[in-house]
Amino acid sequence: MQVDIELHTENRREANAWKGRDEIRAEGTWTLALARQQIWEGFIRGNPLDQLLEIRRITERLLGHEAIDWNDATPATQQLMGRRIYYQRVPAVVTSTSVLEQGCVMLKPVGVAEFPPHVSSIDRDEDDHWDRDEVKVELLDPHIWWWRDKPAGDEEDLHPTFDTEAEAKAIPAPEV
Repeated sequence: MQVDIELHTENRREANAWKGRDEIRAEGTWTLALARQQIWEGFIRGNPLDQLLEIRRITERLLGHEAIDWNDATPATQQLMGRRIYYQRVPAVVTSTSVLEQGCVMLKPVGVAEFPPHVSSIDRDEDDHWDRDEVKVELLDPHIWWWRDKPAGDEEDLHPTFDTEAEAKAIPAPEV
């Protein structure tokens, strides 16, 4: 597997008379490409050598990712596009891989208009200011279940409507 890591580091002087601080801080950015496809990016704060350990951890998890076959000649963007998943227990589909170079994908719920609100906003009874009809999530987000095998569009209609009573009777009742 071809693994490319690109680091851009710089030193920044931080002078703060109020806090009594005048120091040099290391910072920068890094990108990770697998099979010559950029798949993650991040920021360097503190010691760049410590960041290399984090890059290694992310790389190992991405190499074993459930939804991407790195030995396949098909680009990761095509492998992920349209993938059926569960996100926070809601059926969803990958609608965009335009943010894949950031290590993210865009998800849209299937069968419902929006993803449910974040649990922390429910406890405080406030609006979470989160656009829930399409969300951007990291590939390694623990709330994604990658093994939903039912094709998008095959989900049962949660609220079926019928033009006639005969249509409603023609559909068999679910077995219990």
